[in-house]
Amino acid sequence: MAKLRSEQQIKKKVRKVVDGPIKSAEKTKKKILLSVGKLFSKEGYTGLNVTRIAGEAGINPRMIYHYFGSFDNLLRTYFGEKDFWDPFYNKLIANLLNNNRPLDADDIFAILHGQFDAILYNKEFQRAIHWDISEKSDVIRKISDEREHVGKRLFEQTEDRFKNTDIDLPASLALQIAGIYYLGLHAKINGSTFCGIDINTGEGRSRVENALKKIIEDLYKGKSI
Repeated sequence: MAKLRSEQQIKKKVRKVVDGPIKSAEKTKKKILLSVGKLFSKEGYTGLNVTRIAGEAGINPRMIYHYFGSFDNLLRTYFGEKDFWDPFYNKLIANLLNNNRPLDADDIFAILHGQFDAILYNKEFQRAIHWDISEKSDVIRKISDEREHVGKRLFEQTEDRFKNTDIDLPASLALQIAGIYYLGLHAKINGSTFCGIDINTGEGRSRVENALKKIIEDLYKGKSI
């Protein structure tokens, strides 16, 4: 019995010795990734460098290379794990893809409304879109490619609905989404109006949302933009 108790104590000590460094490493990696998010949210991609991230995390800059190998790999890890969408929007997209049916006007509006909310209220998403159009980067390109892949699948589910018509749904939505992104960035960066509309106000947001809904309804009624 004494021998069995002794073996159990030894195993417990070994487990503690092993768990300690592992937990410490995971904690440090998490702290580094959180620091990337904080700086990116506050300053965008221009605020991201090894020195700034290490300072935010309160660690030696060499730790970043120790845990991630390189600065680029750190960014790939962060943005590869980052989810810019809220749970409701993710559930919406997952359901639309899993149902594998043509999208109706309400589905399209829900997708655009989710994009509109993200560009207005998600600081990191605003920064990501700004980075995407400001500088060529393999890191941010991957996010764009993933977004395009999802969009392509959704369009394929709906393309038969507009066959033999003069309506180009992808092109029409591209104009609307680009407009949403620009309006959002313009409002949040400059804080000014666009075409007399201030989307930082409830009234301004409602006007844009109503216009989006009307355009989509007209497309489904067979009217081109």
